[in-house]
Amino acid sequence: AVVSTQSTGEEEDEMQSFINQCIIDPAKRHEMSLITRAYHNKKSAVNDDNMLFSDDIIVLEPMSGEIWPNSSTTISVMFKPEAAKNYTRMAYCDITGRETRLPLKIVGDGLGPKAIFSCDSIDIGNVFIGSRHSYEVIL
Repeated sequence: AVVSTQSTGEEEDEMQSFINQCIIDPAKRHEMSLITRAYHNKKSAVNDDNMLFSDDIIVLEPMSGEIWPNSSTTISVMFKPEAAKNYTRMAYCDITGRETRLPLKIVGDGLGPKAIFSCDSIDIGNVFIGSRHSYEVIL
């Protein structure tokens, strides 16, 4: 708590110094209005964002909804790995009555292809230029 108090004090000192400069220099007033507008725009964007889980590898459906007490619902988790590796994602559930969102850790293992051919090699004999050959191999 001491560190955050010092940080806030330093920020307040910097802000007061900037306000004093704005009083003296009209160009700084214009800069302050630009900073204020950018801050309000970012704040509005954050407030308008539903903060829904978004990921290319793991897809949750439905993205939002309500589950009443003593009831249940089905939530589909689709796993679409792009490589043979371990994937870990964190989704956060907004629950009425809780101060903070409930974390939901989602883990998936992407596996490489597991194809096995029915034979080790195929002897196709002589192949002539322009000729067509067709072979069937069962996986």
